[in-house]
Amino acid sequence: MPRPATATVLPELLRPGPRDDALSEAGRGDVPGERLGTARGFGLTQWMGAIQDARAHCHVFFPWYNTEHHHSGLGLLTPADVHHGLTEQRIAARATVLAAAYAAHPE
Repeated sequence: MPRPATATVLPELLRPGPRDDALSEAGRGDVPGERLGTARGFGLTQWMGAIQDARAHCHVFFPWYNTEHHHSGLGLLTPADVHHGLTEQRIAARATVLAAAYAAHPE
């Protein structure tokens, strides 16, 4: 089927940046290969053995990845912080802690 002459795709719309939908990053396969066993050249089914093993792993992995793992691409925030609009609050809290640390140890 030929593409209409008026159809255009803007490059910036092809893949949203990490701040557009941070929680979706974990489910798209953007997770570190070491944690899924693919870094050694074999896939999840060989590493996990059965779908039940994969599900058990994912029930632990995805909550950790979304709520505890601080991503360098997100300014060392968690995807949950970005998704729920807590970025300014978290950055302000960091600034407060750093200011107190610098005041306590000016050297």
